[in-house]
Amino acid sequence: MAISYLLPASQPTPTREYDLGLRQDGPLVIGLLANGFPDADNYLQRQADALARRLPGVTFRAAVKGRSDQLSAGIQEPLLSEMAGECDAVLIAWGHCGSCTSGVTRDAIAFAERGIPSVTLICDVFWKYSEWMQGALGMTNIPRVQIPYPVAGTSDKSQRDVAEQVAPQILDKLMARQTVDAEHC
Repeated sequence: MAISYLLPASQPTPTREYDLGLRQDGPLVIGLLANGFPDADNYLQRQADALARRLPGVTFRAAVKGRSDQLSAGIQEPLLSEMAGECDAVLIAWGHCGSCTSGVTRDAIAFAERGIPSVTLICDVFWKYSEWMQGALGMTNIPRVQIPYPVAGTSDKSQRDVAEQVAPQILDKLMARQTVDAEHC
């Protein structure tokens, strides 16, 4: 009688590096994708107000991708195609728990695969997890901005303060690739 040992080993997931940036020609439409976590859609409206003060003429297209029981799922058709066709960039909210962090990471990758730049808001307690999730899903350096935990369920003033604080970081992340491209010309 012989004993056979099987050593299951998988190949590492091939990864691509995120390399998109916001275009600067013409009027901009920024999508606001809420993942269905409580308060994500409300917070995104506060974030839109903060961004609008810094980007004159920008318009926003708000959407909620699902319900709170679908947080780990990525954005589905036809919403993905609609937003990709209408938006120059997308702000995604938020990684506020483990399952929604995986879902919003999937959303960022889905938009990147359509050539649409995005920035994902991730709570500080899920920051490292979101970094790991990117690699596991096959795309690294997805633009993220860290927000404090919790933001959901906090006061209007608190949410507006967070939105004002992170607005410059969101714009920096959206413009980052364009700056790199301009340096290489």
